[in-house]
Amino acid sequence: IKQIVEVEAPVHESEVTRRLMDGYGVSRAGNRIVINIQGAIRKGGADKLFHYHQQFLYLDHQKLSQIRNRSAFASADRNIEYVAPEEIDMAVLEIVRLGFSMPRSIAISEVLSALGFGRSTEKNSAVVNHRIDSLLSRQQLLLDGEKLTLSTGHGSDETRQA
Repeated sequence: IKQIVEVEAPVHESEVTRRLMDGYGVSRAGNRIVINIQGAIRKGGADKLFHYHQQFLYLDHQKLSQIRNRSAFASADRNIEYVAPEEIDMAVLEIVRLGFSMPRSIAISEVLSALGFGRSTEKNSAVVNHRIDSLLSRQQLLLDGEKLTLSTGHGSDETRQA
C-alpha cells in the first residue's frame, strides 16, 4: 500500500484495492479481502506510513497534490469520486488563475478537461461545482458578478499548495 501511495498519491482507497488485486492476479475483491485491505490502510495511516483522510491516501498530512490528466485511462477507470478534493481545488484555482476570471460553467468544463474527463456529465459537473462553492466559502475564490476570480494572495505558488 505504501508503494502505491508513493507513486499515485493522492489515491482513493478503492483504487488501492484495485491495484492490489491486479498485482496479485485476483479478479474480484470479496468481502474478506476488502475488510483486510481497509484494516491495512487504517494501520498504515496509524503507523504514519502515509496519511489517510476521508477515503484518500496521501504521502503526508499536508495533502499536497498535482493536477493529473486521466484521459489515457479507460473510461471505466475515470471516476470523479476517485479524484481527491485537493486536486480538484488545485485545478479550479489554476484554471481561474490562467483565465484571470471566467464564468462558473466555463471553469467547470475547463477543470474537467484538465483532469482528463472529456465530457461534462451532470455528476462530474456537480462535484466540481461543489468544490467551487467550497473555495468560495473559504474565500480562495471570489465571485465578481457572474465571473470567478482568485482572491488576492492566491497566486501560482499558493495555488499549487491549495
